[in-house]
Amino acid sequence: MRSSAELVLALAVFVGASTGCAQETSSDEPVVEDATSLEERACPDDSYLSWENFGGPFMLTWCNGCHSESLPDGERQGAPLLSNFDTLDDVRAWAADIWEESGDHNASMPPVGGPSEEEREMLAEWLACGAPAD
Repeated sequence: MRSSAELVLALAVFVGASTGCAQETSSDEPVVEDATSLEERACPDDSYLSWENFGGPFMLTWCNGCHSESLPDGERQGAPLLSNFDTLDDVRAWAADIWEESGDHNASMPPVGGPSEEEREMLAEWLACGAPAD
């Protein structure tokens, strides 16, 4: 369960992202930018997201239904055979593409349904921070 401070921070990040840009007002607040690439996306100093508490569960919930090595071609809903997100190394290798298709600025993946805007913001943050393991 998240603390009140984490929920307030998540809401502040979401509001900043939905208005396009949030300017840094203190060193404790994240800067949310209209980045055009993952390399331009800011990583907040206080990010707590990891593979264990976010990335792995996110991939399992939203991505591995199509992007898993265990799925044969006919069961991948068109996902390329080598585009797999089963492991942290897989995700790191595809991080820029994952951000491009599913990050805080784009909701094209998954093609039907999908994570909330807050979850997309968290995905973008985690990827921008280098997809830390823990």
